[in-house]
Order: sequence, then C-alpha cells, then structure tokens
Amino acid sequence: MLPLIYHPGYTIHFYGFEKLMTRFDTHKYSKIFSALAQRYDFTLDDVYQPPPLNTELLREVHTKDYLASLSSSSTVARIAEAPPLAWMPNFLLQRRILDPMRL
Repeated sequence: MLPLIYHPGYTIHFYGFEKLMTRFDTHKYSKIFSALAQRYDFTLDDVYQPPPLNTELLREVHTKDYLASLSSSSTVARIAEAPPLAWMPNFLLQRRILDPMRL
C-alpha cells in the first residue's frame, strides 16, 4: 500500500464562515480520507499525520513580505476570496484558516 499523508486539521472549521470560501471545499480532504478509509479499510492510525510547517520552511517557498502580509485580515480575506473575513480578528483567521494550511 502507498504511504498516506493526512491530518484531520486539514478540514477548515470557522463557525460557518468557511462556506464563504466558495471556490474551495474546506471539507474535501476529510471526504477523500473517509471514502478511501472505507474502501481500503484503514483508520487514522494507519496514516502519517504531518506536523505544522515552521516559518523557516515556509520562507523557502514564500517571500518574507508575503508571509508578513498574512497578519492582515484584509489580505487573508482577499486570498480566501471571502471579503467578509476582512472584518474578523486576524488571530482567528490564523487559527481557523491559515494554521490548517500549514499542516
């Protein structure tokens, strides 16, 4: 069997605001995992769950300015294509949207 990489944190839960992100199904990874687990009879214990990426690794693929821009709620809202998120406190956007993307 191929090694599988999955983390339950890939699913973005944000008090319903994830529904504003219409171009990105924030539950697609859990749906795929569930379908594969059912078909091939494995559990979460059978897959590798990666740790979050640290800033050093993120800097290898993103500029320092881009990473700094993510501390702005309006920037995160624009990237997520969900304008109402611009009004949310950035610490919530970090925890509920960006942290899952670092897994």
